[in-house]
Amino acid sequence: MKKLITTTLIIIFLVSTAMSQVFDGVSISGDFNTALQKFKSKGYVVEETFPEGAILSGKVASTKIEVFLFKTPKTHKVFKASVYLPKKDNWSDLKYQFDSYHNLFLEKYGKTSDRFQFFSSPYYDGDGYEMQAVEKEKCTYSSYWSNLDGASYSVEITKYRQVKITYENDELFKLKDKEASDIKSQIF
Repeated sequence: MKKLITTTLIIIFLVSTAMSQVFDGVSISGDFNTALQKFKSKGYVVEETFPEGAILSGKVASTKIEVFLFKTPKTHKVFKASVYLPKKDNWSDLKYQFDSYHNLFLEKYGKTSDRFQFFSSPYYDGDGYEMQAVEKEKCTYSSYWSNLDGASYSVEITKYRQVKITYENDELFKLKDKEASDIKSQIF
């Protein structure tokens, strides 16, 4: 019962913050360095930085999560955040977590833009080797909601046995592409 309550709290928190274009009180469309400082002040730890962004670890409703923040190359605006939920050891728990978020986003945003739920050969749901399929990237479970008030969302199962929830600011994603193109043209 405690696990169900914790999962429910995480789902409510992630969806409500994504809807306001904010994750845990930090704007997904703001300045990258400011976002990092705000996450740090909330107890998140910056695990790694790289030219395109940073990886942070923290907690939501007492559950450890990882947040990947991505920034535009020149103006350093946060255009994307991916939240990785805890790894699961068995298919039923992983699928339950995916289905919970998929259904919640379905209620909030309506019909998906795209949805995929299948295993690639030789795997199939019910064969007892689902987690092996997940790790070998032979499991495709993903749902996408695009262009909703300037934002796009996705819920996916990753090869790391985790559910990943992604928020993208559509306008800043285009800016990222433009800035990357500008940089590339300056090099050549």
